[in-house]
Amino acid sequence: MTNDYAGDLLVALDTAINEHMAWTLDWFRAAIAGSGFDSGDLNDSAEGTDSFSRWISHNSSSPLLDQPAFHALVQLHQDARTTGRDLARRIEAGQEVGAYELAAFGDQLQQFHVSARRLEKAFGAAASELDTLTGLYNRTAMRRELERERERSLWTGLPCTIALADLDHFKAINDDHGHAAGDRVLQMAAEVFSQNVRPFDHVFRYGGEEFLICLPNADLVQADIVLERVRTALADISVDIGEADPISVTASFGAAPTSPDIDLNETIELADKALYQAKETGRNRVEISKG
Repeated sequence: MTNDYAGDLLVALDTAINEHMAWTLDWFRAAIAGSGFDSGDLNDSAEGTDSFSRWISHNSSSPLLDQPAFHALVQLHQDARTTGRDLARRIEAGQEVGAYELAAFGDQLQQFHVSARRLEKAFGAAASELDTLTGLYNRTAMRRELERERERSLWTGLPCTIALADLDHFKAINDDHGHAAGDRVLQMAAEVFSQNVRPFDHVFRYGGEEFLICLPNADLVQADIVLERVRTALADISVDIGEADPISVTASFGAAPTSPDIDLNETIELADKALYQAKETGRNRVEISKG
């Protein structure tokens, strides 16, 4: 989930909540005062014309929306609109609508409101843990995930490896091509890293041009295989920075295993020393910690 997309989602949810509240007030005002309903409350063809429905339709293929909590919210939204339309039609036709039906409709509207606020809060918390440039999780989220994976490794006896990656000669990219080019390189590197690790690995923006990769269930041999794949994938691409010629980018990697004998800070320090060794011995290579 990129930070821009998370921001769009939060805006969409906030808009949906505000529109929902305004629509609710207008609906009950029309029902109680007899001032007449808006055509959108009466016609089937008007369904899906509010901005939240349009946003859902436009982003229907997004993996972010393909989850139970969001599906449930969309269903609540549709059900509330459908119920409101059916009741409005009956009222317009002069049919009696009982107080219990209005109360049930009010409960339905409230359920959508509460669910939307809950989801908005959850996505807001998630967005605060994203790096704004790359869309990767930042160091705040990283610490929690690393602790979880280390505990799982200690409990199961399965290995876990932590690696640091640093883009080679990154300062020269900023100096020669500008910071916008540097930002594009960081974004492309984050994309390559994420696409070439295993599905259950974790990639984080560690800071500057450094990334941290957590490799659960990977000993140093397996970690070396994954990191070599990532290294090669990055070295094989060219990054379009808006100039006549794209540029090539490489990265150096250092890896170290988690251990019951040392804490996470020490493991990261060992990976950092291995990374330094990779830099010293030629760059664009993977170095495994010797302990």
